[in-house]
Amino acid sequence: MVGNKAAGRLLIELFEDLTPFTAENFRGLCAGDYGKGSQGHSLSYQDSLIFKLIPNKYIIGGDIISNTGKDGDSIYGKTFVDENFDRRHSGIGLVSTYSKGPNTNSSGFIITLGECSELDDKCVVFGQVIEGINVLKSIEKTPTDEMHKPKFPIKVFNCGQVDDGRDHIKFEEFRDQINIYRAYEERKAQKKEEHLKEYYEMIQTKKPIESLNIKETCIEEENNEEIEEEENEEIVTGTQGVLAERLAKIKASLKLAIKNNEKAAADERERNLDPQWEKKQKKKEWIEKDKKYSEDLEKLGLSKEKAYLMDNIAHVGNVENKKKKKEKRSSYGWDIFNTDALMRGYKRRVNKVEIDKEQVEIQNKDKGIVVYEPPQEKVDKMAEELEQEVEKRKKFSRRRPFYEDMDASFINERNRVYNSKLQRNFKEYASEIKNNLERGTAL
Repeated sequence: MVGNKAAGRLLIELFEDLTPFTAENFRGLCAGDYGKGSQGHSLSYQDSLIFKLIPNKYIIGGDIISNTGKDGDSIYGKTFVDENFDRRHSGIGLVSTYSKGPNTNSSGFIITLGECSELDDKCVVFGQVIEGINVLKSIEKTPTDEMHKPKFPIKVFNCGQVDDGRDHIKFEEFRDQINIYRAYEERKAQKKEEHLKEYYEMIQTKKPIESLNIKETCIEEENNEEIEEEENEEIVTGTQGVLAERLAKIKASLKLAIKNNEKAAADERERNLDPQWEKKQKKKEWIEKDKKYSEDLEKLGLSKEKAYLMDNIAHVGNVENKKKKKEKRSSYGWDIFNTDALMRGYKRRVNKVEIDKEQVEIQNKDKGIVVYEPPQEKVDKMAEELEQEVEKRKKFSRRRPFYEDMDASFINERNRVYNSKLQRNFKEYASEIKNNLERGTAL
């Protein structure tokens, strides 16, 4: 359903040969055969939304918890492992898993709108659309915002299985797999509770810090579980209090590192799935910077027209230096003969003339006026430099590059220049005669 209108029905065939557990997860969520999840929500795609759409690429949906792509659940537990990457994202209508990294599959799914080779070996293909490609095409035309989120809600409704497939879940293979995953989740929660209990006992009885079970701490941190500590803990004094404080700091730094790693992994996945990710990030950073700048102006009671009042001398100097760097500093080609270039050359030569201050004072006393007459050797040096500039200017030539692959129709440099002049002036008139002579077909 797009907005308030029904878009149509998608009929999906599941591949149970290579990906039986992934296919059963999708089928079970479509049919709603597995009741409620660990957080009390329904394990069903009913009323879930498509939260991302990139034309000619794919659509992503299946977040049955928050409809944002950040959450999800499966019939086996929070996540389950990847099965098989043999099938490729080679065309439109292929259905694959959507996850945050290796072995983190849940309820999220991707339906391709074209070839998506960037998803190969990252997302498991477990089905394909066999009816309703026109529905996919109509959904593809839905307008999106800059983050590829549809502007109109695209909702899944009346999802289920075409035939009566409830016998499907009677297979002991799937039941055993579900029991294994659920037992693992229960064991993980139990270990967390035991570790928490031991930690509190250590704080209350002032046990040495070595009594902590380091192995369970590593398991807890590896599973990215955040432990909520009581606010009103008994303050421990002395050596044990210092050790407990150090332990708390180490655990806090580990949690922060894990959180940063998860964020980096999520960003990397978004970068791989979205070709415009870097461009969007730069735009987002620019928007945030502009927003902060506007807030600073508002606090000072200034408008954008008077924003220059916030600039300091150093900032203005940097701006002016950047402008000067962008200007054309040196002359190029025939611009070397213009008046600006001559003036720069004059100043450069004058700056090379050294002024003898003692000689200036002597001349001022003798003549009674403020003037400086350079000695004859300085004048001769300046005249010599002018002669060098004249010789250098005579050698100036805008010589054309020579290409070795060019046809050799000359015997020396003078003949090459002459032939090029003929070619430039008489090419359109003599080209046919030249071709006839070269072919030997001239009359």
